[in-house]
Amino acid sequence: MKKQLSFILATALAGSALLADSGAYVQHNAFVYESAYTQEGYVDIAPHNFVIQSGSHSGTSFNTRSHHANPNNGRTINFWVQNNGSHPVIISINNLWSTQITIQPGQSTHTSLGVAMSTTVMGHVVSAVHGANINIDFSFAQRP
Repeated sequence: MKKQLSFILATALAGSALLADSGAYVQHNAFVYESAYTQEGYVDIAPHNFVIQSGSHSGTSFNTRSHHANPNNGRTINFWVQNNGSHPVIISINNLWSTQITIQPGQSTHTSLGVAMSTTVMGHVVSAVHGANINIDFSFAQRP
């Protein structure tokens, strides 16, 4: 417990602490951690999603930036896409068939990939109609 409190205090003194209604939020490396008091009074540190890349894209097919995923930083890669275009799109992670999902116009969904060992990952989006452009909003994240 002393180590956790020292970590929070050291990070706060370094100017990385953010205060929010639900508790104190502390940035460490690329993750944001929430401190919360339990009934016993201990401080819990729980990691939140690490957003690798998010934004919008219009045009031809799209690839997120590549990311070196380490299981110590989260066991799941999540790729969420909102299809704002007029044709269906196909999303996947690392072009793996097991992660492919088709999203109809006006719909959104996500696909996920487990992280068992260090690996490089990338999200992919293509139009389901050959040669058609895509219009998407997306978020590519590693989750605890």
